[in-house]
Amino acid sequence: MFSALVFIPQWLPAATAVPSHELIEKHLDRTVEIYGSYSAVRLPLTNGVPIWNPTTIRVSPQGEIFVANYVGEIYRLVDRNGDGLEDSALLFAHGTNFGLRYPTTMAFKEKELYVGFSQQIRVFEDRDGDGVAESSRAFVELPCGDHTQYWTFGLCVGPDNHFYANLSTDSYVPSPSADPAKWRGSLLRISSDGSQVEKYATGLRFAPGMAFDASGVLYFSDNEGGANTSEELNIAVAGRFYGHNGPKFDVRDPGQPPFARLSFGRGVCGIAFNPATNGFGGASNDLFVAYWGLESRDKDGSISRVTFHRDGDGQPRARETPFCSLFARPFDLAFGPQGDLYVTQFGPATMKMTPSSSPTGAIYRIIYTPWIKSRQNTPPAFATIRGDRVRGEKLFVDRGCAQCHSVDGTAELLGPPLLRLGDRFSFGEAVREVTEPSRAIRTGFEAETVETNDGEIIQGRILTSDPKSLTLIVPGNRTLTLPSENILRHISSEVSLMPEGLLANLDERSLRDLFAYLGIWERPHGIRWRYRLAALFALGIVLAVTSRCLQKAMR
Repeated sequence: MFSALVFIPQWLPAATAVPSHELIEKHLDRTVEIYGSYSAVRLPLTNGVPIWNPTTIRVSPQGEIFVANYVGEIYRLVDRNGDGLEDSALLFAHGTNFGLRYPTTMAFKEKELYVGFSQQIRVFEDRDGDGVAESSRAFVELPCGDHTQYWTFGLCVGPDNHFYANLSTDSYVPSPSADPAKWRGSLLRISSDGSQVEKYATGLRFAPGMAFDASGVLYFSDNEGGANTSEELNIAVAGRFYGHNGPKFDVRDPGQPPFARLSFGRGVCGIAFNPATNGFGGASNDLFVAYWGLESRDKDGSISRVTFHRDGDGQPRARETPFCSLFARPFDLAFGPQGDLYVTQFGPATMKMTPSSSPTGAIYRIIYTPWIKSRQNTPPAFATIRGDRVRGEKLFVDRGCAQCHSVDGTAELLGPPLLRLGDRFSFGEAVREVTEPSRAIRTGFEAETVETNDGEIIQGRILTSDPKSLTLIVPGNRTLTLPSENILRHISSEVSLMPEGLLANLDERSLRDLFAYLGIWERPHGIRWRYRLAALFALGIVLAVTSRCLQKAMR
């Protein structure tokens, strides 16, 4: 019998200091576009640990904000001068002291802080109350290799006093480490002492966010790609398969469909439920979702808001609306003790997802500020570009695009699916992505060159991999499985499998026809400027007519 997890979360005590209106406006980041009466305050963290690609953020039972840097530091955010905004990052523990890398999730259980690193979940405790962890111990060892995409996500505590976490897929790792229990790509249930680990659900891709709602149901996010045709919001159900990497889990069916398909960003990351006791501008019980953004645009990150309701048949439904945009890689979210939404901004990222060469990123505190007039309550409407879709479909076939890309997301081809392409690119951006295909390559679609022991050279992209074999999808959309013992070497390339010059000799009309077929939309600001120009032109006519009428009346 399948069952969803149930857990009633506890709220946190309120902090004492409240930032003044003047202080909020002083640190307001006006480049972040928020829809509604909210302010994105970039915390002035000028003291203590340098902010260096911050990832996960959590609140302790005592109401303190804890953050982890991607380089391994875990620290507390402190308001030392008492003005209401945190200004210092004080070191609590450092994962590199234990040979650990990439902390990407945390959870509190009483006074103990559990941190998910790539190789291990580790427990830290501040026993004497001085704000620094004096003791730590390994909780669970995790299957992990040298590849940079081994991550631990979604750590949280369930009603059964067990921990729940998920491990990122290893399906794109050329030579994955041994994983006999098939933990990678699974949602794990871990006993309170860490001695027992079982697979609660399988088929996850990259699922950074897991959170319980007010009624106790566990939700998790998952990224588009690898049989996921969209960004997803899922409900955790015991024993279910969620669609990714079926061969690893000996599953052939498509698996559990997502509870909701998310569409207001790309690369879903952390999620956080707003408690029922917190208004936050009328957002009680709503879910907030962070999106990493497109690899080719650092300021493409966003946050959406999901509200829940039941249809006439009593089934739960979700409705997603934009909350803010123009964020540089938001990673995780948490509601603080005063009811504000804290956001970790990872900052510019390398294609290989290693830490930046120097400190970068920020912590934001989004505050409901009804006294500040909102620039806009909703994002401006998009409009599909004008073009002949029938002619565009013919160009899509004639130019060879259909050989490598599906437009409905159902077929696994050499290139990424182009479903909902208009949600990601404007016309100009779409042209640039095709003319510069190696500028930003989607995870899972990197070119892999394999040399076999008998000298054969094979190029394609990794479809699945395990310690015994590597399965590639090669030009012509053929799949080819190579035993690991027959592979002499393999090289991951930063050059796209898509050749340059596919748009050569196409005029403006043809380009518009092609991208109209793919559903590309105009950028909102372009529409707004056209409306403004039209309005100015109309105003000019009104003023001219009024002037002539006044001249006649004065005669």
